[in-house]
Amino acid sequence: MHKFTIFRQSIFPCNTSLDIMKTQQMTEQQQMNIDECFSTMAVMLRQDKIGYKLPDYLRNLPRFTESGLPVDAIARSAIVDWCFLIMETCDYRAETAMIAVSCLDRFVATSDGRSILLDRVQYQLASLAAVYLAIKVHEQQALTPSIIARLSHGLHTEASIEAMERRMLSAISWRVNPPTPLDFSRKFLEIIPEQILDDDDREEVIDLVQSQAKLSMKSYDVCLMGASKTAFAALLNAFQRVKGNKITSSMALMIDQMIDTKSHSFINLQNQLSDAIGYHSTMELPKAKEPISPCQTSHSSSCNSNDKTRSRSLSPKSVQIS
Repeated sequence: MHKFTIFRQSIFPCNTSLDIMKTQQMTEQQQMNIDECFSTMAVMLRQDKIGYKLPDYLRNLPRFTESGLPVDAIARSAIVDWCFLIMETCDYRAETAMIAVSCLDRFVATSDGRSILLDRVQYQLASLAAVYLAIKVHEQQALTPSIIARLSHGLHTEASIEAMERRMLSAISWRVNPPTPLDFSRKFLEIIPEQILDDDDREEVIDLVQSQAKLSMKSYDVCLMGASKTAFAALLNAFQRVKGNKITSSMALMIDQMIDTKSHSFINLQNQLSDAIGYHSTMELPKAKEPISPCQTSHSSSCNSNDKTRSRSLSPKSVQIS
């Protein structure tokens, strides 16, 4: 059965509530939009499963290295917090932090980047390069290498950050546009007609998806599942919160055409993200109580300035050398 037919039957089970002629005209226009959205999401799904798929790169690491402890899930989680804190401080998008973490994850999963997991100083350097790269590609105003270097409070230089960026780009084959959970969510919402989900509901759904996506980025195991599963699990939770069971059942029917929503792993993921919504108010990332970087004021004026900085508090402590 055509995906559009499934969608129309789930959302519009009968035409009694709408004029038949208007419904026919509306569905013809919708069909073109829906087909285009599904084609786009099909490409994004292939990217998520192939080009941007993340292997279990923390498996089989030694317990100790010449440099001390190797990188683990806890150190990675601290880096994720730190990435989001930088974006928030500089008034960048949270999605840019997700892209930076994706680049870092995929880099250290390559044969060239794997050695970085054995040295937390190098891992911090790689995270700085990932932040620098993601901002440069996905934000209108970039941070200079000198500002990025200051975030390491003297541990890394501009040259080392730029060299690590080049190494990262080569290792990940210049794949710097990963589909994020918000990308999948926005595209899926284009399918939903306005009479089912108005602008206010859409905004609330996106906010709930972003909250779940930000918190899920800290979980190494969740990130291994891919952005698409995270997005669709978060969407179903958001629909449930905003519209209740009826709309959620219809959306699940549509999402099931793309991924298996009945699998044990997907249901566990959905439950885990649902808990994240419930605890969102107490699990927010820490906010700075005072200026902590050259980005502490307006995004446009100070992110590239030479103002004094308190960058030490922005540095991920779990991966720095005391």
